[in-house]
Amino acid sequence: HIGPADCLFTMAKAHREGLLPEGKLAILAASGLGFSWSASVIRC
Repeated sequence: HIGPADCLFTMAKAHREGLLPEGKLAILAASGLGFSWSASVIRC
């Protein structure tokens, strides 16, 4: 766990491992303390 960078770190790792083909969509979702959360859809 590396705090707020978890989603970006995991996406970079997946990209290095070839798991995110160009043009595909990646969905990032995260939750925080209390009722905070975030979500993003990124085209690779």
